[in-house]
Order: sequence, then structure tokens, then C-alpha cells
Amino acid sequence: MCEIIAYVGAGGKTSSVLEDAEKLHAMGKRVVVTTTTHMKCPEMCPEGTSQLMQSPAEAERLLQAGEVVWYGHRAADGRFKFTGPSGEEWSALCGMADVILTEADGSKRRPVKIPASHEPVIPEHTSRIIVVMGMSGLGRCISEVCHRIPLVLDLLNKTENDVLMEEDYAILLSEGYIEPLHRRFPACEMEIYLNQVDTPTLLEAAERIGKAVCERTGPLPVRYVNYSRALCRAGGIDHYVSDYSK
Repeated sequence: MCEIIAYVGAGGKTSSVLEDAEKLHAMGKRVVVTTTTHMKCPEMCPEGTSQLMQSPAEAERLLQAGEVVWYGHRAADGRFKFTGPSGEEWSALCGMADVILTEADGSKRRPVKIPASHEPVIPEHTSRIIVVMGMSGLGRCISEVCHRIPLVLDLLNKTENDVLMEEDYAILLSEGYIEPLHRRFPACEMEIYLNQVDTPTLLEAAERIGKAVCERTGPLPVRYVNYSRALCRAGGIDHYVSDYSK
């Protein structure tokens, strides 16, 4: 049965999908990458070499050849973004893939957000939701780093010129994403990826945030990463904590 994993939040969804697709493919999984909103076309991604498949027949041919498949339809600009499959195409992809990784939220390239009422767009039969947030917003003005600013201000009771603190991240993750998503999708597993962790100081801050979220929501897997490919290849941080209940 095909596993569907949805990536939501801000500050590294596409990078997270790319890295996880590589790991799953290396395990011998048949992997499809797609979106329920808009996603950067594969050739626009770092070291992007994949082509966008736009029919199930094309996707099946590539999967049988042992490739990761990017699936969707080019948006109006024709170059930068693509949209996801139709309902019939979803069914066909589920029948041929082991795992579908879908970008299910938008963030206007900001590292921090909480979703509007119509977001995120989680596909039917999703089994795992990964909430991504970028640590590059820590200590910076809300107006500079947040998407859906009015919603962020309302939840945090702050102004646009206030800076984001560690406790703000914990609130945004728990009350903005984890708790509402748990109510909407009680059967889904949840994970948190805190991205853009590129210094030991940021790692310490991210660990405190992860612990604070888990104290609010209950134990969750939390991954601390930096998806800059150059940094990762040079031994960048990829530290995983599976349980904060101890």
C-alpha cells in the first residue's frame, strides 16, 4: 500500500522533500514527488536534474527504470512552479508508487508561518505529516520573516516590529500546526523538522524549542537539520531526537 507523506509549514519544505526522496530511493522505494498547492519545478531546485512527468504512463515508465518521479502540471508561468495531480492521477500514482511525498502548504519563501483556514491542503489517505519551520527567523522581526503575518500576530499577541523568540516558535508549532492537525487528522503520525540549524547555538535553541513543543503536545519526533547541500556534505548537523518523554 502506498504511503503518503505531507510536508507543511515554512523554511525548507522543498529541501526536506528532496532529502527524504533521496533517502527513500536509496532504500529501494519507488518514490513520487508532487504537491497539492504549488511547488518549485525540479529543474529550479538545487542540482535539479529530474524532469516533470505529466501523465501516469510517463511516471510508471520512470519508476520502472528506478528513478524518482516528479509529477504535476506546469503553472501559468510555465517554468518556475507546478501544480499537482488530478483525482484520477492521484489514484494511478498510488497504485504504482511505494511512497508519495507531497508539498502541501505555501509560505512565500518565508521561514515561519501558521496556516490560514484553507491550509494546509492534506491529501486523502495521508499517513504522516511533517511540519517544517526555519530557524533563520529566530530573533528577527515578525514583519521580515513570517507569512500570514496577521494570523501570527493574533496568535502571539505581538506587533509586526516584535522579534520572534524561542517561546514564540513553540506556540506557532504547537497551536498553529500540531494541535489543529491532530484534531483534523487523528490517525496521522506527526513529525517536526526544524531546518536552517547551521550553528551550535541555533542547535541548542532548536532543541529547547523542540522540547517545549513536546511538553505542550506530547512526545513527537523532532529532527534538527541544515539542508544546505554544501554544509550537509561537509558534515552539517542532522541530529534526531525520537522521544522527549524521558
